Amino acid sequence: QRPALEATEVIADATRGAVVAALPNGAPLKTFEFTRVHHDGATQRDVFDADVAPVVRRVLDGVNACILAYGQTGSGKTHTMMGSTSAGADDPERGIIPRLAEDLFLRIADLAEIAKRGGDGSSATWKVSATYVEIYNEKVTDLLTGQPVTIRVAPGGGFALANAKQEAVTTVAEVLKVIERGSKQRSTAATKMNEHSSRSHAVFILALN
Repeated sequence: QRPALEATEVIADATRGAVVAALPNGAPLKTFEFTRVHHDGATQRDVFDADVAPVVRRVLDGVNACILAYGQTGSGKTHTMMGSTSAGADDPERGIIPRLAEDLFLRIADLAEIAKRGGDGSSATWKVSATYVEIYNEKVTDLLTGQPVTIRVAPGGGFALANAKQEAVTTVAEVLKVIERGSKQRSTAATKMNEHSSRSHAVFILALN
């Protein structure tokens, strides 16, 4: 019998791909299984290579994809997605979005080179655009224009942000400038855990055409 705990303890078991929660007062352990669980020493590069790089490849095959960071205030969502805002290309603290953008543009350049050489007989070109919105109090706002956004059902299923701005981007630096500009418009309010916590959900979209 394990000793009673004063608070819940959570253990990430990377070997089993599970998260184990030890509850107070000797309650039974609760185990939650996932496709993959990273150990507490995992780096930003480890997370990207294992879970995000394959998504980029699928997107270039024409598959829609979503990367979602979920957790309580202070759990590391912003660090995981963005990392250090001043992180350069070689900085190990770079987050998912700058790494994803870099990987995406490199792969697009490779595809363009292949097409140029006639390796696959195609001459396709790619255009990338960025959209940045927030969901706050059940309302969607374009963080690039400050205007309300209308959500509509898209032809063939899914949804579309009908009047959200799509800004053309061609480099990682341009992607980060869009995020920096939009982030200044996000709704924030203090919580008990974080004086400057954002109270909204941010959605950053890169669209390929």
